Amino acid sequence: MNHNYNISPEELEKIERFITGGMSSAEAKEFEELLNNNAQLREKTDEIRLLLIGISEHALSEKLDDFHKEVPPVEMPRGRVVPLGRKLLIAASVLAIAFVTIWWFVGRKTDDEALYARLYSPDPGLATVMGNSSEYDFDKAMVEYKNGEYDKALKAWTGSLGNHPTNDTLNYFVGAAYQAKNDDRCIEYLEKVAADTSSVFNKDASWYLGLYYLKSGQKEKAYPYIQQSGHPKSSEALKAINKK
Repeated sequence: MNHNYNISPEELEKIERFITGGMSSAEAKEFEELLNNNAQLREKTDEIRLLLIGISEHALSEKLDDFHKEVPPVEMPRGRVVPLGRKLLIAASVLAIAFVTIWWFVGRKTDDEALYARLYSPDPGLATVMGNSSEYDFDKAMVEYKNGEYDKALKAWTGSLGNHPTNDTLNYFVGAAYQAKNDDRCIEYLEKVAADTSSVFNKDASWYLGLYYLKSGQKEKAYPYIQQSGHPKSSEALKAINKK
């Protein structure tokens, strides 16, 4: 977060009412005009919007944690242990993204692209806390990624990769974001993680890389990655490849 400016309680309350729809139409229109003419106010509003999303997500996750106390915990990447109930919360966001993905590819002509449209949905991302920690920038970018703001997420993550070029988490999600944008640059990053058998993202990277090769018509490259992924839908994908 940019800490070079201060937000007064009054300004914070006004921005929050705008974001949450608590303003009248006239007041909202007036605030929108201010946003158009004030770059710093736009930046403050964007920061608070992301912070509110992170807080809301964390609060909902805690409620699900309480509800699923008896469910065994599942080890998540980057040293976090998250109860299975939280994974359900994360997965729910995939449904809307999946519909967008299907719509995007529905007009495509090739069988490979149609199969890709049926099997692919973007990685749902990791749970975020949005606290005052060293991981704030990563978590903020993760919220942006899950909101479909892939360019913003990529700007943060590729910047971090400059200092941590071998970090599998960064490489994986940079690849995931590029793939969600239908950008061939995803291959470079997913290949790195798919080659790293020690990474917790190895199988996921293999699945997404295999699907991307399949969409591109490169079945010989797609097959081994899909096979090693062990994804629940890998059999369907391999069966379809063998028929071609």
